Formats: sequence, C-alpha cells, structure tokens
Amino acid sequence: MKHPSILNDVIGPVMRGPSSSHCAAAVRIGLVARAVMKNRIDTVVVEFDKTGSLPATHTSQGSDMGLCAGLLGFDADDERLMDYQQQMALADIRIRYVTGNYG
Repeated sequence: MKHPSILNDVIGPVMRGPSSSHCAAAVRIGLVARAVMKNRIDTVVVEFDKTGSLPATHTSQGSDMGLCAGLLGFDADDERLMDYQQQMALADIRIRYVTGNYG
C-alpha cells in the first residue's frame, strides 16, 4: 500500500526538473487523457498556440516527458520517466506536436 507523503500529496509532487511544475501538470493531463480513453491510446496530437510559451519550451522544461508519462499511466515519481520516449515506443503510442494560430 502506498502511504500519503507530505511532499508528494500536500506540497508536491516532487519530481524531476528542469521545471517540475511543467512536468507534474503534464503528467496529470496525460493521466486524465488516459482515463478518458479507458487506457486505450495509440495516437496523440498535441496542439500548441504559437503565442504561448509551450511551443518553445515543452521539451526543455519537461512538459513532453510529463505528458507522455501520464499517457503511459506512470505516476510523477516513476523511475521510467526518464526513458519516456522508449516507453512510448514499447507501448506503440505515437505522439505529434502541432503549433498553430488558435487565438
């Protein structure tokens, strides 16, 4: 049984940087998407508005790592997080990032 943690459940989650907030939020989004799709995901298209910060920072700040981890069903502290690209390939989940003008 996993016990609550003051850092992960109250303050956190504690996770890898460079921006743990970018990564942690993206994990949650990925987990919600996975739940909505009843754990059956094969293709994901992520759309960023070109006026936002994510088109330029999603890789360097860890948002892509977090999103993929969530899509895979990983928690924010999962040791496999660093190998997310390999894990996505093993799970046969394809992801594509698109930048557009959405206003």
